[in-house]
Amino acid sequence: MSEKKALKLYQKGKSALNKMQYNKALDLFDQSLSINPEDTNTLGAKGFVLSKIGKLEESFQTYFKTNVIRLKKSGDIPSDINSIEAWMDGGKELKNRGNDNLALDFFTQAALLSPIVDKEGGLMMHHKNPELYYEMALLTFSLLEAYEAAMDLFKRAIKYDPNLTIPEEIKTRYNEYAANRSGVGVKMIVPLNASNLRNIIPVKDKILASLTVNARVQKTSISTTKVKIYTWKSHILITDNGIAFQGSKPMCKLPAYYLPWSAFEYSKLTYMFIIQPEAAEIKDQLIMQPLIGSIKDFQDLNLGAIWEEKQEELLRRTVINLKSLELFPSRKEYIKLFEFVDKKMYKKVVKTLKKDRA
Repeated sequence: MSEKKALKLYQKGKSALNKMQYNKALDLFDQSLSINPEDTNTLGAKGFVLSKIGKLEESFQTYFKTNVIRLKKSGDIPSDINSIEAWMDGGKELKNRGNDNLALDFFTQAALLSPIVDKEGGLMMHHKNPELYYEMALLTFSLLEAYEAAMDLFKRAIKYDPNLTIPEEIKTRYNEYAANRSGVGVKMIVPLNASNLRNIIPVKDKILASLTVNARVQKTSISTTKVKIYTWKSHILITDNGIAFQGSKPMCKLPAYYLPWSAFEYSKLTYMFIIQPEAAEIKDQLIMQPLIGSIKDFQDLNLGAIWEEKQEELLRRTVINLKSLELFPSRKEYIKLFEFVDKKMYKKVVKTLKKDRA
């Protein structure tokens, strides 16, 4: 009963938080924690609220406690949890052993224990420890692939220790990424900043083109057989590994989508992208095609050849993945384990492999 009450208070607190009623949310989270003091979801939410109302020290203490509880469950924790050096040394050792995820947790704990000397810096940017900034920058870049955040951390590290330098490999990769995101090597029919789609493209992906398309979803009512057609113009970014486009209510749950090439069809004849509802959170089949004046641009991009190449790669991966399994899962389970693959291809591969195993 008490656990249910704690959960209910937590949910009320989340609702208040979503409405930016921070003091009310904080009170509800505290009530929930009085019943279940080690619930990490509630502690994390409380830490966030405290940061929003400017109580950074209390926020860091709460986040620190949250992480200690979580790390204790996995058995990975220094003997002296109040020592910055212990967390730093533990993080370095874990990094040397190749356990980057846990190493980042340890460095985060060291940062949360570090004195606040710059309240304007924000979370993880409040101290003057150059070594800590540097270690977190390396992992933020390589593990989290958050390039901009990593560069901010590198700048802080170098600010407090000018002898530190950004590794050349990281510098090169960042410069290539930044150049591409500013338009270098991109066929721009419309500006890249026509929307915020760049923000959802993985940093290792390369933008090839920026265009506008006509998007259409046709919805047929089963009870009345009436057809409703929803149309909108969408900014679309075509990349090496997929596409990013804008959704529209009520047919699309999300305001923007990024889908790999494996998750849609492309017609070389009509230059249409065809996306099935199961591939994205869309209520019915979505079709996107070029504006009348930009068909030549689609021809120049030769997207049909790219799509066919990506389909061949998907076929090879699907064969390899299924061969590695003792039993063939349902397509739905396969998608959860690996990646999206359409019904036709999946059925064909499974049929062929079953014959090989017979």
